[in-house]
Amino acid sequence: MMLTAIGLSAMLLVVYALVKGKAAPLVVLTLVPIGAAALAGFGPQQISDFANKGALSVAPIASLFIFAILFFSTVREAGIFEPLVKALLRFAGDRVVRVTVATSLVAMIAHLEGIGAATFLIAIPAFLPVYRRLRMSEYDLLLITGLSAGVVNFAPWGGPIGRAALAMHLNPVELWTGLIPVQLVGVVCALTVAFMVGKRAERNLALTTPESVSVDQGAIDTESPSPVKGAARADMRTGRAMYWCNVALTVGAIACLVLTHISPTIVFLCALAVALLLNFRTPQAQLAQIKGHASEALTMGALMFAAGCFLGVMDGSGMLPRISAALTNLMPGFVGPYIHILIGSVSLFIGALFSPDPFYLGLMPMVDGIARAHGVPSDSVARAMMIGESIGFSISPAVPTAYLAAGLAGCEIGEFMRRSLFTVWVVSLIMVGSAVLFGIVKV
Repeated sequence: MMLTAIGLSAMLLVVYALVKGKAAPLVVLTLVPIGAAALAGFGPQQISDFANKGALSVAPIASLFIFAILFFSTVREAGIFEPLVKALLRFAGDRVVRVTVATSLVAMIAHLEGIGAATFLIAIPAFLPVYRRLRMSEYDLLLITGLSAGVVNFAPWGGPIGRAALAMHLNPVELWTGLIPVQLVGVVCALTVAFMVGKRAERNLALTTPESVSVDQGAIDTESPSPVKGAARADMRTGRAMYWCNVALTVGAIACLVLTHISPTIVFLCALAVALLLNFRTPQAQLAQIKGHASEALTMGALMFAAGCFLGVMDGSGMLPRISAALTNLMPGFVGPYIHILIGSVSLFIGALFSPDPFYLGLMPMVDGIARAHGVPSDSVARAMMIGESIGFSISPAVPTAYLAAGLAGCEIGEFMRRSLFTVWVVSLIMVGSAVLFGIVKV
């Protein structure tokens, strides 16, 4: 009983500290479980073994994130998305429905990198002049961009899959490939929403003759490079041939993830090495490119290892199994087999209350313990729970990129959430329902 009480207190303390921002996630995820294990009577060597086992178990996921972030940052800066974005801008022209559908497609393409900030920095500045010139609502721009990014927010190098795989000890690539049919449903939903928003704008807006204002396609790359990034870009190769080489390299890397059993870490390590050799003329520029994005990559990698320490100590000490058993006993029997679907149906709202770390590392393992006691596999729990939280990242007050998106469009974050919440929730319910229908989420 004491071990259960200590473990539950530790879990609640982690959630509270992360939600309230009392300390950096790395600090919380390292010190709280170690302190709890010591309080429960475990010795330094035992705690060290628990933490080491947990850290080693997440090494493949952490290294995947590091090399994937460096790779996608390199090909993005090489301009892999720019021709597609510019072509869609030309396609949209001054036709309202075309503009909204093109917005959705650009957001999906840009978010293949898996970084929300980069997606918003590409899509919103590119389309904002068009929306304003046609007197369309900036809130519609935010809704379409955020929803479209959310429905493709399941790449194995992205945050949701990585955290879910880490919390549930699953392979991120296998977790993602199972979700591909659900992603396709989400893509159809996002394009349908974009079409309906465009039709509504055509009916309700008293459009005047558009002014003769050209779209600033140079706004596609709005990131101000640091001195280190600037040094790398100054020695970057350019040209049509280089563009198609980067496209082929990116497609090849993703194909290797899906079609082969090669380690994802090795895939992105090799892809990064080839990308650096292709795009930069000198070793100095190649190193400058790595240094320019080292902060993003290592921050996520360090967080993954700290989370591994947390889960290793909580699981190895027996605290997490005891918590799951206690919650299972308290849960009515008829609810247990469906707990992951019930939580998944409202995970959009839970994600709006918690930041991703307590959602995936605190709540998900506890729900998994209850579901597994009723024969539900862990991959079903992960997929059911992550859909709503993942696609709703752009309207979550706990996610900093939501404020970035609202700021770029000149909108109030609260009003954006109010206008978008119901639409995003309906799409999340459709996606959860399709996952159950396709047998991807089991009961």
